[in-house]
Amino acid sequence: MWVPHPVAVRHPEGKGSTLRYFYDTEFLEDGRAVDLISIGIVSEAGEELYLVNDGIGSPPLYDRIRNHEWLMENVVPDLPLDDGRGAIVQPGS
Repeated sequence: MWVPHPVAVRHPEGKGSTLRYFYDTEFLEDGRAVDLISIGIVSEAGEELYLVNDGIGSPPLYDRIRNHEWLMENVVPDLPLDDGRGAIVQPGS
């Protein structure tokens, strides 16, 4: 789900207007550290950028995410993971 967090920048065509960008992040926070899992950015012009932390396929972040029920149910299934990086699998599979 995209939650609008607009960031205004000067319009690339220099028309004096602004072009807004909307972003969404997924992260794991445990009271000591905040680890970014992914970030998605979409401009009003339709340009998209989606990045996934390549550290999610290896310990210790891999283990922390696997043990987080909400992330496994609500975030991991939608991540574009490459099996070559050690994809995170659903518990019990």
